[in-house]
Amino acid sequence: MLIPFTTEVLGDYSDTTEAVVLYAAAIGGVATFNWLMIRHALTRDHIQPDRRFSAAPFAGTAALVNPGVFLASIPVGFVSPLAAELMWTALAIAWPLRRRRALAGVQRTPRQDASR
Repeated sequence: MLIPFTTEVLGDYSDTTEAVVLYAAAIGGVATFNWLMIRHALTRDHIQPDRRFSAAPFAGTAALVNPGVFLASIPVGFVSPLAAELMWTALAIAWPLRRRRALAGVQRTPRQDASR
């Protein structure tokens, strides 16, 4: 319910500070909790050993870029809602490249979980 609501508010009032800040806070918070859940699942061995290697990049510090950009855009949104939205756009452009690089790194490293 949180994301559809904030998305609709942003769609209707995209030029207002309140809509941009609300959306950035919602997405930043959800992305942070997603990172925490993946990290928790990995540290508590809740992921099958043969699947750990594919989840590991999403629990690393590099995965905090997405929530970090959204949370950092909150103060920017108070100055310029457009500048905050452009920060998200830059993230959307860079994300496929970063994801491809992270997954390629996982495929190159030997699976350390096989020894467990």
